[in-house]
Amino acid sequence: MGNIELNIYCDEIKEESIKYMHVDNEKWIYIGILIVPVDKEEQLIRSLLNKRCGNPEAREWGKCERECSFHEKNDKEVHYKKLGTKDRYFIAERWLEFFMEDRELTWFYILGINLTNLNYDFFGNASGSERFLRIYNRFFRMAIQKSVKSYFSSYDTITINNLVHDISDLQHTELFPWHSIYRLQSEDEKICFTKDSIEFLDSDHRKSFDKRSNLIQYIDLLMGVIANCFHYSTSDENKINLSLKLLPIVERLIYQPGNINSRYRYVNRLCIDFFPKFKLDTVDEFERKFQRINSFFKEREIRIKRLTQPPLPIFE
Repeated sequence: MGNIELNIYCDEIKEESIKYMHVDNEKWIYIGILIVPVDKEEQLIRSLLNKRCGNPEAREWGKCERECSFHEKNDKEVHYKKLGTKDRYFIAERWLEFFMEDRELTWFYILGINLTNLNYDFFGNASGSERFLRIYNRFFRMAIQKSVKSYFSSYDTITINNLVHDISDLQHTELFPWHSIYRLQSEDEKICFTKDSIEFLDSDHRKSFDKRSNLIQYIDLLMGVIANCFHYSTSDENKINLSLKLLPIVERLIYQPGNINSRYRYVNRLCIDFFPKFKLDTVDEFERKFQRINSFFKEREIRIKRLTQPPLPIFE
């Protein structure tokens, strides 16, 4: 069916723990990918900007009168880690309300990697930030390939015009800025890139002077809130409320990922995966599991649901 042109916006959570009472803590990293068809990007950005304003009269962003105080006070970076202020929280809430209602502008792929079940020998003689880079680089490449080929399988070719990542220490490494693009173009004839390196963009639009920074903020928010559904690692009321807001769709993505009749219409548009389900002890075992897409799993405890479940009865 011809060619489709995409822009991809990415962010990561470097490490998030789950504490258990009787077993070792689990450590996870997350990769978040927002996939935007080029012909829909302007509409998505405009939708997010309009939700920023917060004016009860629902004015269009950029066309408010000067005296519209909503415009100025809501011109802030939306970041999951910075939801403590009231203004940022309300913008995030409106963005998530938009996400829950949207059926045609948002495609994402979120991958959680359980570091506790990985044998670090798989990634060579490295530690600290170098080991993280090797792990992240390998799964990042897979996440891009798996998501775009799954969502846009009906197209003959998939052209990625811009692969954009939030600014991080990854941009200063020798390997990451170019390696995924090089490998994907070399190994997959269906995927092509118009640029040979990743673009790093500050997520704060006030620093980048680029409205695309809103898309980095959007995937950061979605990934942070969704990760908290599984970790329930915060007592911050704002973050808990936002996780509960997304709970209905998170449950469906985990327990009914193939339900084409869902009112959210998420099939071939939204996906959450995890890897690996069990501890992998040998290099051969890792390679075998990694190469098989069906080795990735979905069902996992959504710990935030503990808030919605009644306590167990106490019998005397």
